[in-house]
Amino acid sequence: MIKSQVPVVEYVRFLQRHGLRVDKGASDDGGCAVCLSSIEERDEVRELSNCSHAFHRECLDRWVDYNQATCPLCGSLLFPSKREKRTRKPCFLREEDNEN
Repeated sequence: MIKSQVPVVEYVRFLQRHGLRVDKGASDDGGCAVCLSSIEERDEVRELSNCSHAFHRECLDRWVDYNQATCPLCGSLLFPSKREKRTRKPCFLREEDNEN
């Protein structure tokens, strides 16, 4: 069930959506924190909604198969908690936006 909630995209699309590009000459491209291999432009990745970290599709699937519920890189939850979803106000109702 968790896997179906984490979309799969090509890595190049993930980079474009975040205003980034693949630097062919870079020695450190970020890579996949699960398998420690580089992520190529055409690789399928899953992007986590809470932290926006991306991992090879197969790697994150395996991670979830081991009953892991946190990001392999930063440890944030794969999804917001149910309580956080209920208590989170829409951005136009948050006080910091209405202080002016």
